Amino acid sequence: VVANGNKIDLGGGHELEFVIAPNLHWPDTMFTFDHGTGLLYTCDAFGMHYCSDNLQDAEGVDELLPHYSLYYDCLMRPNARSVVTALKKIAGFEIKQIATGHGPMLSESAAEWMEKYKSWSEKALEKQGPSVALFWVSGFGNSERLAQSFAHGLTSSGVNVEMHDLNAVDSFEITECLARSTVLSICTPPLESNAANAVANIFAGASPKHHKFVVLDSCGEGQQPVALLVNKLAEQGIEEAARPMTVEGKVTMQVLQGFEETGLKLGKSLTQKDKATAAKKTDKDLSKALGRIGSSLNVVTASKLGFRHAMVASWLTPASEAPLGISLAVAKDRAMEPLLRVGDEFTVNILEEGNPATRDLMKHFLQRFEPGADRLEGVESFEGENGAAIL
Repeated sequence: VVANGNKIDLGGGHELEFVIAPNLHWPDTMFTFDHGTGLLYTCDAFGMHYCSDNLQDAEGVDELLPHYSLYYDCLMRPNARSVVTALKKIAGFEIKQIATGHGPMLSESAAEWMEKYKSWSEKALEKQGPSVALFWVSGFGNSERLAQSFAHGLTSSGVNVEMHDLNAVDSFEITECLARSTVLSICTPPLESNAANAVANIFAGASPKHHKFVVLDSCGEGQQPVALLVNKLAEQGIEEAARPMTVEGKVTMQVLQGFEETGLKLGKSLTQKDKATAAKKTDKDLSKALGRIGSSLNVVTASKLGFRHAMVASWLTPASEAPLGISLAVAKDRAMEPLLRVGDEFTVNILEEGNPATRDLMKHFLQRFEPGADRLEGVESFEGENGAAIL
């Protein structure tokens, strides 16, 4: 396992130094710097979705900036804090060129491109809300898959998520991370391992005044029990932010959905106060006008990788006649959002007005469900051609 700051001498003046740069934009992202050439290999960071006959950034900053900024906004801005941390780690390097995973090599204006990341990220941090630290374990059980699902639920609610690999994070990074996080999400590490030692450091730095916690099952052989971690944190007087997530049996799509919905639920609770404040500032007349727009209630169903879902939808309107199209508005923090992305299929069930069965169905689908629960259990339906349920 490579740790931050490790070096390998290839000879001929080529000494490679490794920099752990998580979340840019993968949890296990790593930079590599060649001290002999001044070349920094950055995986996804500093990239852009752009292709031309030039292998380097010969077009100049002004022409490439729209591509560079769009890439940053989509992939890096959600992890602005991690960008700032990574830039601090490479501040002492004499960087001459940047070899990215996407787009041209940055050789003409490397310093200016890095300064863009710095200024954009510092500005993004000024507006960020609650922060959740998520500690996962690389190469162990299903820790990464489950942590990613949990993290997506959090970010869908507008919560900043800072992910760290327990096999690679150092004590300095833990201290800094705990100082800026309100919730500590910890995946179960293997017994008697470097990851377990990192968890011990997290426990030592956690504070009942500043932190809450949630423990996630890594589903790895020989892991520390979920209950053990929960009890240790409870003994320190640290409150639970959400119930611990445990897995019985195999990790299925339904299990992953349960982790995502738990993250979604936690994110909503953390941003509830900010959303209430924002709601007070909305145009009341506009809200009243929108409330008077007539719309029917429908049940939208979908199925993905063996997991089925359903929700009540009200903002459903015709969009076009040729081809026939409809417009469906779904908030990004709805539990069904992962099944309604580009390329996915769904079914709209238009229920009969005045039918007693319609009232019963609405009552069923409007109730609160546990994360990962099958919304269609006990509901009479059959599977359509696209896999979604038809009521």
